[in-house]
Amino acid sequence: MVKLSSAFVLAAVFFSSAPCFAQGSTAMPFLLISPYTEANGMGEASVAVSTNDPLALMTNPAHLGAQSRTNFLSYGHNYADWLPQFQLSDLWLRTQAVMAGINLKKIDEDAPPLSVGIGYSRMYLNSGMFIQTIEMGPAETGWFDASESSDQLSIGLNLDSWVRVSGGMTYKRIDSRVSMMGNVKANLFDYGFLIDVPVVEIMAKASGSSFEVMPHLSPFAGVSIGVSKSNLGKEYVTYPGTNQNDPLPRYARAGIGVALGAMFVKDDIVWKPLSFKWTIESGDVLVDRDRKYKTGLGEINIWDQVIMGRANKETLMGKGWEIGALEIVSIRGGRFEQDPERGNRRLKTRGWGVQFAGVPRLLLALDVPLPTEGVASFLLNHINVSYNHCEWTPDDPISPLRNTKFNSVNFTILSVR
Repeated sequence: MVKLSSAFVLAAVFFSSAPCFAQGSTAMPFLLISPYTEANGMGEASVAVSTNDPLALMTNPAHLGAQSRTNFLSYGHNYADWLPQFQLSDLWLRTQAVMAGINLKKIDEDAPPLSVGIGYSRMYLNSGMFIQTIEMGPAETGWFDASESSDQLSIGLNLDSWVRVSGGMTYKRIDSRVSMMGNVKANLFDYGFLIDVPVVEIMAKASGSSFEVMPHLSPFAGVSIGVSKSNLGKEYVTYPGTNQNDPLPRYARAGIGVALGAMFVKDDIVWKPLSFKWTIESGDVLVDRDRKYKTGLGEINIWDQVIMGRANKETLMGKGWEIGALEIVSIRGGRFEQDPERGNRRLKTRGWGVQFAGVPRLLLALDVPLPTEGVASFLLNHINVSYNHCEWTPDDPISPLRNTKFNSVNFTILSVR
């Protein structure tokens, strides 16, 4: 029998018991790590909040359909030093995503109000190189690089007819190497739905009024509902050298989001100088204490957890908010909570972001003349680059997640209006 170096044992114990993620013990708990900075600054709540971040398709593939309304091509890159309190320089997390979308209405006015998107994403958790030795002895038997990865291919659709309805599905290939004895692989899939109700826009269409409070300036408000289930398909895996079947971490999410603010509309300019988002989400790892799978959304009660915001011992709860100014600067905050008897991962989140897209819109709103043709015009009207940062502050002062920081960069080519 073999054993691993003490540093890897520490990390292996953390992941195999999954105290920071799930109420039950599962294989490959890295799949439950929230994958992108924007959501991680908002209490990890992501299933229902409106977002332009391509990495969002990793928590709800329906985001891909919603983003295809406005995004022609988008790329996102996210990085974090994982479990920083362990002070292991080669323990890090990287997620990446690229998506392409087509809005049929922007190709042909007579086309149905349908948008289609495809995307590829990847999560990679690097645990470094470790020594493997014979148990009760100092002799080295070899070295190996420990890592876990998930490669994902997604498709999403959006139907925009007063209410915007999006759906998506993701196929993923998982590869986990935590032992010199070999890799563990699995083929899984996710699916999700997102319904966005632009309340003020619907009222304006129905009444024929723009609700302007000032010339070209009107309010906007909307409510969104999101549901997703992840890591479906294969149920159990067996790690090399063991005789135990470990359940894979199926995960259900359900949430609501609210978005409101002020919108400036003039000619082809659509600009949101002030915006506010709020979202709440409940999640359940669908494995009970007997290591059997739950059905449906597990212990998630939509009314109690999502609508009323009441805690549930069996579920995880995330809440978050974002204030945006000029479509240039965003400030975020949130809270993530898990019952003390089910893992006790309880933390505050905060973050911020900056993006380029609001700059030309601000200048146009101020009647500053900008190029209308050529490369300069394209860059100003169809390119957006954003940077996001967030930090976690767990309630437990010795939590291995303390001082965890995420950073991401996104690049987007916007569709022609």
